Amino acid sequence: MRIVRWIWNKGVVGTFLSGIFALLPIIVTVGVIVWLAGYVTALLGPGSLVGRGLKYIGLQFVTSEAAGYVIGCAITIVAIWAFGWMVKSKAKSLFKSLLEWPKHLPVVGSIYGTAQQVVQMVNRDDDDAMKGMEVVYAGWGKNKPELSDDSMRLTKQVVESVLGRGGGFLALAPQGTYNFDGQECRIVYIPTSPVPMSGGCIFWPVEQVKVAEGMTPDQLMQIYLSLGVLASQAVPDQYCCQVGTLSTGNDDVQ
Repeated sequence: MRIVRWIWNKGVVGTFLSGIFALLPIIVTVGVIVWLAGYVTALLGPGSLVGRGLKYIGLQFVTSEAAGYVIGCAITIVAIWAFGWMVKSKAKSLFKSLLEWPKHLPVVGSIYGTAQQVVQMVNRDDDDAMKGMEVVYAGWGKNKPELSDDSMRLTKQVVESVLGRGGGFLALAPQGTYNFDGQECRIVYIPTSPVPMSGGCIFWPVEQVKVAEGMTPDQLMQIYLSLGVLASQAVPDQYCCQVGTLSTGNDDVQ
């Protein structure tokens, strides 16, 4: 116990934690890159189905498997670029019709159609699709008792100070509402940190969903990707408190 107390009193633990927090941005960055690299390798690496196909293409020109894989990747990249150039050219309508035919295939059509809509939504060139997404604050609160003048003479401020005002989270929400079990809801997508591309969708009560005016999806993703560290830069000024101060539970939320 004396050793533990000595370590704590000498600030060894505090110094160690300071080093951890200083290295945290590097650790998060390396973690995300490693995760993405592993995902790409599993999907496109030399041992994957796609990778074997790329090696087959390259082996038509060389005998080395490694060189064949590199050549196959280069040919594929050039082919994709050429296809994109043709899509943007005068033949855009022709290629658009060509890309629509998988929708008519059994089983494949439903998967392809959904994937196509998602890709179009996140594509920066598709402004109309992104206009349907809003950054929202979805909140929740504790149930408050029914008050009457005869039984209890508590004001709203007193009840909130005792029971709390609850919490909430920032999320993305497409426009439109749904009704389940007599309750009107909106779909909210909650990203995960530090990989906001994954997350979950929840049907949240409409009265607890507030649009974060002036905030963009890019700013929301920046918050989740940085584990909240860059929130002061990403969140618009009208939602930020003064630096160095904390709001109390009795303050009104603007």
